[in-house]
Amino acid sequence: MGTVLLILTLCADMPVFADDGVETASEKPAVDNMIRITADRLVTDTLSRNAEFIGHVNVRRNDMAIFSDRLKIYYSDTTVKDNQNKPGAESIKSIVAEGNVKITFDDQIATTQRAEWSPKDQTIVLSGPGSKIVSGKNSITGSTITLHQADNRINVEGGAGERVEAQFFSEDKGLPLPEMKP
Repeated sequence: MGTVLLILTLCADMPVFADDGVETASEKPAVDNMIRITADRLVTDTLSRNAEFIGHVNVRRNDMAIFSDRLKIYYSDTTVKDNQNKPGAESIKSIVAEGNVKITFDDQIATTQRAEWSPKDQTIVLSGPGSKIVSGKNSITGSTITLHQADNRINVEGGAGERVEAQFFSEDKGLPLPEMKP
């Protein structure tokens, strides 16, 4: 899963940009550590310490892309200092993408209704009926898929009336976990 979620590969001290222009699939950030977010609207709440991108959300960083209806970034109460010891960007507590979420990276695609990345716990949780990760011909499907980045584990749970399903082909490389860096 190379670089999933999200959004999840969004790093706490990286610059985040929003614009209302239409971005084509071939557009990539000009700088490797830059994250580019486009959406119809951006609403920030400094008291609640969050920023929400709404409508046709498109997140790009290197070869990873996230598409969703909404994307909300929650900041922690503490601030991080930049390299010159000046007050800098706030660190990210969690990032949540909701509504028709599709994450593409390397040769893998994750689809779900909700994806949440927690840098502190080093987990990505895909939730909603039919959440799925596909790598080549291999796939896993369930109501909740939890990717534990620290110890390279995946937990897949079924939901009400939904069972876990996995399809693996021995000639494929499998479903590696995403490498997320805070």
